[in-house]
Amino acid sequence: MEKRIVSVIGGTGLLGGGVVNALLAQGEFKVRVASRNPASDAARGVEVVHADLLDPSSVVAAFEGPTAASIPGTISPTGRVPA
Repeated sequence: MEKRIVSVIGGTGLLGGGVVNALLAQGEFKVRVASRNPASDAARGVEVVHADLLDPSSVVAAFEGPTAASIPGTISPTGRVPA
Protein backbone atom coordinates (compact mmCIF):
# COMPACT_ATOMS: atom_id res chain seq x y z
CA MET A 1 0.00 0.00 0.00
CA GLU A 2 1.34 3.41 -0.98
CA LYS A 3 1.83 5.87 1.87
CA ARG A 4 -0.52 8.85 2.00
CA ILE A 5 1.08 12.26 1.47
CA VAL A 6 0.95 15.01 4.09
CA SER A 7 2.09 18.49 3.03
CA VAL A 8 3.67 20.62 5.74
CA ILE A 9 4.02 24.35 5.20
CA GLY A 10 7.23 25.62 6.82
CA GLY A 11 8.53 22.13 7.54
CA THR A 12 12.11 23.39 7.79
CA GLY A 13 11.20 25.82 10.59
CA LEU A 14 10.72 25.31 14.31
CA LEU A 15 6.97 24.62 14.41
CA GLY A 16 6.68 22.85 11.06
CA GLY A 17 9.84 20.89 11.79
CA GLY A 18 8.18 19.42 14.87
CA VAL A 19 5.22 18.36 12.75
CA VAL A 20 7.59 16.75 10.22
CA ASN A 21 9.45 14.90 12.99
CA ALA A 22 6.20 13.53 14.40
CA LEU A 23 4.98 12.38 10.98
CA LEU A 24 8.32 10.73 10.16
CA ALA A 25 8.38 9.01 13.56
CA GLN A 26 4.97 7.46 12.84
CA GLY A 27 6.30 6.06 9.58
CA GLU A 28 2.81 5.97 8.08
CA PHE A 29 3.05 8.97 5.76
CA LYS A 30 5.11 10.38 2.93
CA VAL A 31 5.97 13.92 4.00
CA ARG A 32 6.13 16.83 1.56
CA VAL A 33 7.64 20.05 2.88
CA ALA A 34 6.79 23.39 1.31
CA SER A 35 9.66 25.78 2.00
CA ARG A 36 11.01 29.11 0.81
CA ASN A 37 14.44 27.48 1.06
CA PRO A 38 14.23 23.95 -0.39
CA ALA A 39 18.02 23.53 -0.08
CA SER A 40 17.80 23.75 3.71
CA ASP A 41 19.57 20.87 5.42
CA ALA A 42 16.69 20.79 7.93
CA ALA A 43 14.56 19.17 5.23
CA ARG A 44 15.71 15.60 5.75
CA GLY A 45 14.10 12.46 4.46
CA VAL A 46 11.19 14.31 2.91
CA GLU A 47 10.11 15.58 -0.48
CA VAL A 48 10.78 19.33 -0.60
CA VAL A 49 9.03 21.76 -2.93
CA HIS A 50 9.60 25.50 -3.21
CA ALA A 51 6.69 27.53 -1.90
CA ASP A 52 6.46 31.08 -0.62
CA LEU A 53 3.16 32.01 1.01
CA LEU A 54 3.61 35.58 -0.23
CA ASP A 55 3.51 34.15 -3.78
CA PRO A 56 0.35 32.00 -3.91
CA SER A 57 1.15 30.57 -7.34
CA SER A 58 4.30 28.97 -5.90
CA VAL A 59 2.24 27.05 -3.32
CA VAL A 60 0.24 25.00 -5.86
CA ALA A 61 2.80 22.15 -6.17
CA ALA A 62 2.76 21.55 -2.42
CA PHE A 63 -0.91 20.63 -2.57
CA GLU A 64 -1.01 18.42 -5.64
CA GLY A 65 -1.98 14.98 -4.39
CA PRO A 66 -1.68 15.11 -0.59
CA THR A 67 -4.30 13.63 1.66
CA ALA A 68 -3.74 16.20 4.41
CA ALA A 69 -1.91 19.43 5.12
CA SER A 70 -0.36 21.06 8.16
CA ILE A 71 0.02 24.81 8.33
CA PRO A 72 1.53 25.53 11.76
CA GLY A 73 2.12 28.97 13.19
CA THR A 74 0.90 32.44 12.41
CA ILE A 75 0.98 33.79 8.89
CA SER A 76 0.76 37.48 8.21
CA PRO A 77 0.56 39.29 4.88
CA THR A 78 3.79 41.12 5.72
CA GLY A 79 5.67 37.91 6.52
CA ARG A 80 6.15 39.05 10.11
CA VAL A 81 4.65 37.50 13.22
CA PRO A 82 2.32 39.94 15.00
CA ALA A 83 3.53 41.16 18.40
